[in-house]
Formats: sequence, C-alpha cells, structure tokens
Amino acid sequence: LERLRSRLGEAIETGVGMAIPALLTWTTWAELATNRLEEAHQRAEATIQIVEGRDCLLEAWSRWLLGETLRLRGDDRADAAAERTCAIGEKMGNRLATTRGRLTQARLAAARGEWSTAERHALAHLDACVEGGHATFIPYCFDALAEVAAGRHSHEDSVRLFAAAMRARTDLGVGRWTPEDDHWRSIEGELGNALGDDAYEAAWTAGSLLSMDEAVAWTRRARGPRKRPPGGWGSLTPTEAKVVELICEGLTNRQIGERMFVSPHTVKTHLSHIFKKLDVNSRAELAAQSGRRNASR
Repeated sequence: LERLRSRLGEAIETGVGMAIPALLTWTTWAELATNRLEEAHQRAEATIQIVEGRDCLLEAWSRWLLGETLRLRGDDRADAAAERTCAIGEKMGNRLATTRGRLTQARLAAARGEWSTAERHALAHLDACVEGGHATFIPYCFDALAEVAAGRHSHEDSVRLFAAAMRARTDLGVGRWTPEDDHWRSIEGELGNALGDDAYEAAWTAGSLLSMDEAVAWTRRARGPRKRPPGGWGSLTPTEAKVVELICEGLTNRQIGERMFVSPHTVKTHLSHIFKKLDVNSRAELAAQSGRRNASR
C-alpha cells in the first residue's frame, strides 16, 4: 500500500496524468484489502469523478471497489453500486467486470439469507473467471459459495470449499481481505460446532487436496436441481428436522443450541427457515403440525 501511495504521489508531482487513474484504482484496492475503509471509500468516489465517461474499464473497477467498500461498511447503497458496475460491464461487453458486480450482489444476498440468489451470482462470476483465465479471483468465488453452503446447512461442502479456497490462495500467492477476517472465522467456527472435530478435519483435508481445477470441476458438478422440494416436510434438512424434534420436546433456543453445539442465533435462523418451509407462524403451530403428521403415519 505504501509503495502504491508513493508511486501515486510521484505521478501527481511529475504530472503523469495518464497513470494517475490507474494508480488511484490500485491504491483503493489495497486500502480496501487492508481495512482502511474510509480512505478506500473516499478514493473510490474521487476516482469515479475523474474517469466517469472517459475510461469505462477503470470506472467499472472503481464502482466495484466502491460497492465492496459500502458492503463492508454496512451501507445500503452497496446494492446500487453493484448494479451500476454490472451495467457498465455489460455496456463494455466485459464479462469479468459485469460478474464482478454480481459477486458483490452474491455477498449482499447471502447477508440477507437469500441463498439461491447468492449462489446464482457467485457461480456466474466463477464461470467468467474460469473461462476468461482470471485465476486470482476464483478463491473469492469459493468463499462466497462456501458461505451459501453453510447457510443451507451443507456443512461438509462448505468446509471443503473453504479449504479449497485456502489451497488456491496458497498456490496463487493471494490473501483474503482483512476486513472480513472475523466474518469468515465466525462461519468456520459454526461449521466446526456443527460437524465436530473429526468430521470437520476430514472435510477440510478433502478440500485441501483439490487443485484449483479439481475444485472448480467439483463445484460445477454440484449444480443442478435441488434434491429437496422447496416446501413441506420433505424440504427440511436433517439439521432442521432435528430442530423440529427438539422444539416438540419443549426446549428453548438456548437449550437446542447446547444440545446441537450451535449458537442460539443459529437455532433462530434454522427456525425461521422451518417456519417458511412449513408455512407456520409459531412454535406451538409447528409442534401441533408435527404431532398430526406423526399420528397419521
């Protein structure tokens, strides 16, 4: 970062105008990656003012960086910034820029628990990276898809994807952005609680043995129609079915969390998915429907 800032200062001082927008963009990226979000936000906006209508490629990247900065700061304007990135990319016919905006949309959708939308956007960017030869961006796709898998309670798949992302980063010599360290650590911690040490280690080992090409192929093979219907008792995952069982025993969210080795917040998330899938509005209604179902068997 300091080297980029120095080069930027030299370019401004010597009047090398053509280099300044590119250096601004790369400096913004470095500031974002190292958790200097306020500086990155201001620099991205300044760069957009310089390149807007003059350099579509740098504008697309600057708007993507702005969208990511806004996302990491929890700013509602992140969605609009991502959409603008996609629009500029489509206008240019640049698939990478277009789907880079979609990766931001994937992360925003995941934060809202919209797993299908998040997966669709992340896979679109993965395709663009693979088919365009943009290998350094692929680990970001693996992380995004691992978050989706975790949200869908596909715990082993999520761990494999996280391990594959780590292997790819090691092979490529790239790192994660520091502003998200706690976020990823939290998800990985919940996965460890859900699986237990032995299963977690087995899944991690399986993912870490995959080369990037193998991980991409495995991720793409996992596409296709979901095995479960979208609603009804058959749509419940094994984890959700266990939550229902414990609800019927009269346990609280905290007690369920202790029994299943997850946080009460995770139990609450499971419960909201169960309510939606079964079209019920309360624990009592859920227990009654479960009782009727068991009696009719």
